[in-house]
Amino acid sequence: MDYEKSDAFVSLLESGEFAIPVKVENKESKEVSFRSAPQSINKLGSNWAENEIEVAEQKMIADVLLKNRRTRCVSPSRPKPSLKGPHSDDVRAVYVLRKST
Repeated sequence: MDYEKSDAFVSLLESGEFAIPVKVENKESKEVSFRSAPQSINKLGSNWAENEIEVAEQKMIADVLLKNRRTRCVSPSRPKPSLKGPHSDDVRAVYVLRKST
């Protein structure tokens, strides 16, 4: 699937790949937006969709970079969006990308 990606930052994964934030479709409303989810330990039976909120790109960026929340990301080996954030177990670092002028 071809997702709309953010070019604000990337997460370097333990595998050496980069994970990129993407917009995800809400299955009920069909709206496509970035997501913001709390950073906490996955527990068996957790339904992360209930804890995610749909946000604009700037809010998602602020939530991840300033509040240590997570967002849906894709990487070459994980093309299905999964939650990643600065403190996710498989994230080594988060790099803010700057556009050249």
